Amino acid sequence: MPDLNAIKQQAKEKVNADDQALPVNYENVKKCWDEFCIAKKSQGFTDEFVTLSNAIIESNSELGDLVIVEFDYQDNHDHFLTFKDEYLKQLRRKMRNDSVLFEVRLKDRSNEKSKIFTDEDKFKYIAEKYPNLNDLQKRLGLDFEY
Repeated sequence: MPDLNAIKQQAKEKVNADDQALPVNYENVKKCWDEFCIAKKSQGFTDEFVTLSNAIIESNSELGDLVIVEFDYQDNHDHFLTFKDEYLKQLRRKMRNDSVLFEVRLKDRSNEKSKIFTDEDKFKYIAEKYPNLNDLQKRLGLDFEY
């Protein structure tokens, strides 16, 4: 017959093990992030679901309890800030770690080339490659708009 004290001790160890904070790493954060994302979708919050789906998450041992959330577009960044606190509370609860923090960033797009949409943009792009094109345009009195 098992010893009652041994059973109590095992139960106590199990409770203590369950109460321990999960490490703040990419896998644990991503799991909680995906659960939150699915919950928002099932609750009908499609805007929040799309915003969460477009986020880039970074978390590793070098960052400690900091989770970096990066967005490509200003709209997603601003929308996330409206419900960031709600998600942070849920993340802290699921990870059993009250020291988890978010740093929300907007992706730096200054190095990316701009898209070419208008005829003027096309001309400027080609003129950068072929500087003589500007001289030719001036000599012939051409307007790229026509």
